[in-house]
Amino acid sequence: MLRASPSGLRRELSRTLNSGLGLKLGLKAEALAMTTVRKQSLARCLTLRQTYVNIKNKFADMFDGVSGSVFLGRPLPRFRLDEGNFVQVEEELAAVSPDRDTLLTVGVFDGVHLGHKHLLSQLKELARQRDLLSGVVTFRQHPQEVLSPQTRLSFLSDLDQRARLLQNEGVEVVVVLSFTPELAQLGVRQFITLLRKHLRMRGLVVGPDFALGQGREGDINTLRKLGQEMDFSVTVVPPVIMGGEVVSSTAIRRALAEGNMKKVIALTGRPFSLHGRVVAGEGRGMKLGFPTANLDTDRKQALPADGIYATWAHVDDKVYQSVTNIGKRPTFNGSQRTVEVYLLDFDGNLYGRDMRIDIVERLRSEKRFDNVEALKKQMADDVKRGKSILDSYGGS
Repeated sequence: MLRASPSGLRRELSRTLNSGLGLKLGLKAEALAMTTVRKQSLARCLTLRQTYVNIKNKFADMFDGVSGSVFLGRPLPRFRLDEGNFVQVEEELAAVSPDRDTLLTVGVFDGVHLGHKHLLSQLKELARQRDLLSGVVTFRQHPQEVLSPQTRLSFLSDLDQRARLLQNEGVEVVVVLSFTPELAQLGVRQFITLLRKHLRMRGLVVGPDFALGQGREGDINTLRKLGQEMDFSVTVVPPVIMGGEVVSSTAIRRALAEGNMKKVIALTGRPFSLHGRVVAGEGRGMKLGFPTANLDTDRKQALPADGIYATWAHVDDKVYQSVTNIGKRPTFNGSQRTVEVYLLDFDGNLYGRDMRIDIVERLRSEKRFDNVEALKKQMADDVKRGKSILDSYGGS
C-alpha cells in the first residue's frame, strides 16, 4: 500500500519501479522491458500498459521534463507498450472486419507482376470454390528495410498504386499492415492466431519460398503442421517462369537498371509507371524549344536507367504522347537525377498538377553534347522517333 506522505510515496514508488513490475513496464531498462513484453499475451500487455498509465497519472507531479520523459531525475526509455508487437497489428487488423471467412495471401507484392497475378488468380478461384472472400495482407514498408536498415531498397510501386493494382486484379479484401521491428518479432503461431481472429482466415495461398514469422520460422512445412492443428489450409502456387527466369520484383529491378522497358512490360504485363507533382525547374527546356514538365517523384521510387524514353503522360483525365528524359543532364553539368517530360501537342501550365507517365520504350542513353545546337537537333529527332513508336501502339 502506498503511504500518504510525499517522501513515502517516492520511496514506495521507487521500490515498485525497481521491482519486476518496473522491468515489465519498461521503466527501468528498455532492453529487458522489450524482451519481457514480447512474451506476454495481448491482455497482459494491455494490463501492464494501463498500470503504467495509472501510476504516471497519479504521480504526475513527480515527473520532471516534458511529457514524463524524465522520472525521478533519470530518463525514461523510449519503448511504449501501445506501440508493441501485439497492439498495433491488432488495431490494424481489427479495422478490417470482413463479413465472412477469408482465403488469404501475404506479401509485399511490389510491382504486382505476372507472378503475383498468377498467384492471385489461383487465390480467387479457390476462394470462389470454397465460398470465401479472397484477401491480400501487404505491408506499408518493405520488410527488408526494417530487418536490414543499411539496405537501400527502391520500390516499383508505392502503397497507393499497389493497393489499386491488387484491387484491379479482383481481390476482395486488401489489408495493409505496418511492418515494424515489433511485428518482425511475432512468431508464426502468434501471427496466424491474429489472422484467424480478425480476418477469419481459413486458408493461405503462397509461393514455394514463402515463410512467415520471426526469423522466417513459418516455412511451408511448419505452416502445414500448424494448419492441421489450427484448422486452416495451405496451398502452394508454383512461380511463373519466363525465358528460363523466375518472374520476380528483383528481375524487374534488374531490367529497369538496364533500361530494358520491353522486358519490364513482359514481366509485369503493363508499362512501368512514375507519378508525382509537376514542380518548377530551371526553364532550359523552354529556351531550347521543348518545354518540359519536371516531375517530382518519391526519393524511394525505382527509376529506369538514365536515358530518353517514349512515354504516355496522364494529366487529369487526358492522355498525351510524350518524350521523357531521366538523368543528370550532362550537357549542363547537372548533378541530380531528374524526370523531365515533354508533352506533344500540349499548350498550358502544368505547375502544381499531378501527372503519371507510362514508360513504353527507351530511345537512347543520356549523353553529353558539345553544344546546344547539337542537343536541340537530337531532341527533335527523339520527339520524332518517340511519336512514331507511340503511334504504333495505337493508344495508351
